[in-house]
Amino acid sequence: MVVGDHILYPHTVSISGIFTRLTQTNPHIRSLIVYTDTLVCREAYADGNAVNEHLAAVGPLLGRILTAGVAELVSLHLSGPETEMAKIKPVTDPLGAVYTYTAEPGFTNIPANKMVGKEELPNTFLTINPTFTVTDWDKVQKDVIEGLSELAKTEAGCIYYYFAVNKEENKLICREAYVDGEAVNAHLANVGGPLGAAIESGVLKVDSLVVTGPADHLEIAKKTCDDMGAVYHETVGGFVHYSL
Repeated sequence: MVVGDHILYPHTVSISGIFTRLTQTNPHIRSLIVYTDTLVCREAYADGNAVNEHLAAVGPLLGRILTAGVAELVSLHLSGPETEMAKIKPVTDPLGAVYTYTAEPGFTNIPANKMVGKEELPNTFLTINPTFTVTDWDKVQKDVIEGLSELAKTEAGCIYYYFAVNKEENKLICREAYVDGEAVNAHLANVGGPLGAAIESGVLKVDSLVVTGPADHLEIAKKTCDDMGAVYHETVGGFVHYSL
């Protein structure tokens, strides 16, 4: 599951102090990203129970921050299987969460026995999250969701890859992660043909593309992502608790 909560900081706060408390729980991935006056937390968990455990652990601290007026919760977006989302909605519905549900197929290249651990590994990975508006779900399911997933499976540098859908608003979001900037470029070269054809045919259009990761790897990814109008979020701290 992926959880992305966006928090606006109108006043100066200690990011390091917040981050220390956040790392006391045990997610797969956590990164803090600052741009302008906004702090974004990029995080992923094994399942709905792990999300609830995390929110119980950090809730008091974040509650004090929000009550004090130091920060404002701007948005909370959760993405994952519908069965796992049902476990967390009693906690996240009162926070105004927005949900997208994963569509089959999708995959992760993280072995089950290495998915969660205590070792902190190098935090060099990048996530790219394009959002599309869909005009023909049948064609998108076959040509984009299924077709691009099969192509991504051939890439050694892909950590995970899946699509999340919100059919009420005709939105499709790709949640994908790569080991470094070169792996991002390799992926876009791999899927560029069929994705470009789908966009040109009008079955979907690109709304936005957000690329998140360390500054040096963002520079590498810009070689291919600049032409797509990408917005870049640079990580300022974080850790990963998995290995491929």
